[in-house]
Amino acid sequence: MHLIILFLLVAIAFWGFVLGPLRRAFLKGRVQLNQQKRDANSLICPECGSLLTQGRDHAIAHHQCGDCAGHWFSKTAFEGALANARKPLRDWICRDSKGGLPCPKCAQPMRLGTFTGEDFPVSNCAACASFWLGRIEWVSLGLRVLG
Repeated sequence: MHLIILFLLVAIAFWGFVLGPLRRAFLKGRVQLNQQKRDANSLICPECGSLLTQGRDHAIAHHQCGDCAGHWFSKTAFEGALANARKPLRDWICRDSKGGLPCPKCAQPMRLGTFTGEDFPVSNCAACASFWLGRIEWVSLGLRVLG
């Protein structure tokens, strides 16, 4: 029994310290490669490098990644969805301005923050006036903000 627990601890440590950074480096390279190869109208997922497709959930026109289920949408689309749902406007508050994921549209580093009154992270591109949410954050947006 002790050997199994020891094996699991070693496996978790190996994943976190060795495979995790390798995976992040691979995905970063994939994003950069796709940013270079894309045409003017295509949008690249900042998390996994796949092409984004158009969709409409939570009454927001957006682009989504078929691989990691992230979502990109404009500030005007978000404000329109809030107005349609008769919800108050939410300000975006910057929590980290160092620059994070690249914007799917302009490839500039997005800033990390939250919407007023919420605790889930939201990436924002000031140049494009757009937002990026991961899969879990997208569900949180639908349930907490628009629901």
